[in-house]
Amino acid sequence: MTEARPEAIDRIPSAPPLSAHRAHRGGTRYVLRRARRRVPAVLWIVGLVVVSLYAVYLLGANVFLRTGLLRKVLNASPDKLYVDYTSAWSPYPGRILARGFSLRFQDDNVQMLIELERASMSIGLFDLTKKTFKLERLEAEGTVFRIRHKLATSEGQEGRLEAYPPIPGFADPAVRPPPPESEIPEESYDLWTIDLDDVSASVREVWVMEYRYRGAGSLAGGMRLRPLRNLEVRPSVFLAHGGTLSLGARDLLAGSDAKLEARVDSFDVRIPKGAEVLRQVTARAEMNGRVLDLAPISQTYLRDMPLELAGGGGQLTIHARVDRGIVHPDTRLEWAAEGLRARWETKGVDLRTTMNFVGRVEPSGDADAGSPSLVAELRADEARLVKGETTLLSLADSKVTVATANDDLTAPFPLSSARLDVPRARASALGPLASTFLPPDVRVTRGSATLALRASYRDHAIDARGDVAMDDVAVAVGEVEVRTAAKAKVLATSRDVRTGIGFKGSLVTFDSTSFRVKESRAEGLTGEVELSECLVRTQGARRSVDTTIDAKVVPGDQVLRFGASLASLPKALGEAPAGPDARARVRLVASEEGVDVRILSARDGDLSARGRIRKTSGAAPRGALLFEVGALRAGVELSNGETTVRPFAPPDWLDRAR
Repeated sequence: MTEARPEAIDRIPSAPPLSAHRAHRGGTRYVLRRARRRVPAVLWIVGLVVVSLYAVYLLGANVFLRTGLLRKVLNASPDKLYVDYTSAWSPYPGRILARGFSLRFQDDNVQMLIELERASMSIGLFDLTKKTFKLERLEAEGTVFRIRHKLATSEGQEGRLEAYPPIPGFADPAVRPPPPESEIPEESYDLWTIDLDDVSASVREVWVMEYRYRGAGSLAGGMRLRPLRNLEVRPSVFLAHGGTLSLGARDLLAGSDAKLEARVDSFDVRIPKGAEVLRQVTARAEMNGRVLDLAPISQTYLRDMPLELAGGGGQLTIHARVDRGIVHPDTRLEWAAEGLRARWETKGVDLRTTMNFVGRVEPSGDADAGSPSLVAELRADEARLVKGETTLLSLADSKVTVATANDDLTAPFPLSSARLDVPRARASALGPLASTFLPPDVRVTRGSATLALRASYRDHAIDARGDVAMDDVAVAVGEVEVRTAAKAKVLATSRDVRTGIGFKGSLVTFDSTSFRVKESRAEGLTGEVELSECLVRTQGARRSVDTTIDAKVVPGDQVLRFGASLASLPKALGEAPAGPDARARVRLVASEEGVDVRILSARDGDLSARGRIRKTSGAAPRGALLFEVGALRAGVELSNGETTVRPFAPPDWLDRAR
């Protein structure tokens, strides 16, 4: 018999199976239903809008990037600003990931190219509406940066322009157009502004003007350029790791490890002229590398000059700091040059040397003495001046130091002091050396010489001494031939070289000397010539010499006969009783207008002479000489290219002849 169930129990719904219960609780509709109960409806709406907008942005932005619409917006004036890339996409608003990105820009002064193999950047989208291309938080790999400043003219700048970086799309050479009659007014200004901020990039090439770095490196910093208005370089750092520095395609420095920090304060590019722009620059540089060859310097900067440099390889170290155009006292440059050669192509002469170069900044040592000095010191352990296979001149342990009392890069660099020290130089073959530097009518046919030279210069004042010893020298000038062994002491002093240089006290002594003119000879002479007074005036373009010469020659009788023969004097004068020596004091005044020779006194035994000979430009010599032997007098007059001898001239004949 079936037991009756209570009615209340029948109204209780039966429970579903366990598997169905679990499926129901884990279903999407169930989850959404529970979420709607826990999250306010407003937030759900906002979330859906954000997701929808993001989806719309992803679709629209990447279509904008991939179809070239962005290029069309930016490249409205491709001759001014041109942007291109191989591929690009944006993961969220303002952020772009690109490959093969390039930016090309120019104004009337500069042209610039930036290439990035891969880049992640934020673009100021709203800035585009203001004609500003702004890149922020730029992270890039494989960067190429090229910039060149346009020159006013290409004439005389061919070497530099040849080394400038090529920028596809811009014409060569990089010469600026004629300046506009008036600048662009602000209301009409529509040039693109370039703003790069928070840049971090690995680089493979940096090419600024003619200077090119290739190799591993990194760059961090930023810049802002508003063409024809403002330029700012934010604090930036460039690191080079063992690359090569070149002038264009010509390698100059290898193995470069360098760190360059720089900042250029924002300034109006229309105001500073030339080097004045350095007033805005603060920089610090540390570099180590090896100089390969100085030939690129000749090919770039000395193309129109007869001087050609080559060789000079050696280690280079630079520690430099510039504060708003002022060189800091910590600055130092060291260069150990090897095999540096200089060549004058017209003469075919090479200077072969091993040198060390040091540059430094020295404090003035006196608070009232002005700016510290920039000092360059060049030391040559050995140097040879070579022509073909012949060594013309060899030097050892020589040193040159030059300095300028100016640490301001915006101002000229006048020479404030210099010092030259050549303890020994030898010319083993004077003939080839003389033929290189002397006029063709002066022929040195044999002989050798040694030289020691010390000279100092400071604030236009000089003090120098040179000692020369010549062995078995033969010199021919026209029909006159001189053979001698001589020593010379040359003294040069001046308080101001702009007005003149004095050679007082300079002395030449000679031994075993002979003179020959045609059939006239004088042999076995010894003596000395001293400049008791000598001033070379150098005022402006005018040059003049005023010197008094004291000469002594032994034996004097040969001098008498030789001089009488040359001047066609009476034979009796040449055979006058001679003393042990011949002495003379002569004043010589020479300028561009002519030469004036005054024989103040000349005596050899019983024979004495006085007189004056003048020669002006384009005219024959004229003047008069009076010779006396005891009571016998003879006058010699030069006029209109003819020589007239007056025997038995009266005592006052010389005064009347003048």
